[in-house]
Formats: sequence, C-alpha cells, structure tokens
Amino acid sequence: MTEPSQPLSNRIRAARFDRAPRYLAVITFLVGALALISAAIPNPSASGKAPLQRLILETPVMALTLGGSALMLMSLGLARRLQAAWVLSVFLALHGIVATLFLRPRPLEFVMYFALFALLNLARKSFFRRSSLL
Repeated sequence: MTEPSQPLSNRIRAARFDRAPRYLAVITFLVGALALISAAIPNPSASGKAPLQRLILETPVMALTLGGSALMLMSLGLARRLQAAWVLSVFLALHGIVATLFLRPRPLEFVMYFALFALLNLARKSFFRRSSLL
C-alpha cells in the first residue's frame, strides 16, 4: 500500500515556507529601489533655505537613500535564507517607518515600509541559516 499523503494544510505551509524567501527578496529589492527613487524627488520645503536648515531637512533623505541601498543588498541574503539578512532588513524597515512617519512624512512610503516589516515578520521561520554580520 502507498503511504497516505500529507493533509492539505501541511502542504500549503510547506510551500509557503519554501517560497517566502524568494518572494521577500524581490519585494525587499523593490522597496529599496522605490526608496532610492523617492529620495530623488526634491523636497519643496527645503528650497530657498539657509545651508544649515537645508542640511537638517535633507538628512532624512540621505538616511533613506542609504537604507534603500542596504535593502537592495539585503535582498541577496534573504534569497539565501540568511538570518542576519532578515534581522538587518527588519531594522531597515523600522528605520524607514520612523523616517517616513516623523522626519519626512509621506504616507505611501510609510505603507510600503510597514508592509515590508509585516511580511518579514510573518516569514520569520523561513530564515534559519546562521551567518555572521562581518
């Protein structure tokens, strides 16, 4: 006799576990790319200000640019199921949430970072490979 197959719910969980890192790698790369594109949009409130005021207004933009670049790099680690890439991606998503909520209010970017944060937390168990940060 043949062995009974797994229940449907177990097969769905297994498929989600296998595919989550690839999908999250693509989503993380897209969020990073959108962060870079969004940072290229000029801030109208910063034009015509003194250099020090402009520096203060544009610092969050620089931070979001670096965060977007780092997210694009982290997508490679997420595709390989690296735990360190997951941790850094979660911190970068939180950084994006805080920066877009308080420093440079843009609702669409806030939703984008929050969705990435939520998806990363839902797929936490898929990133099990240990790696060092250095």
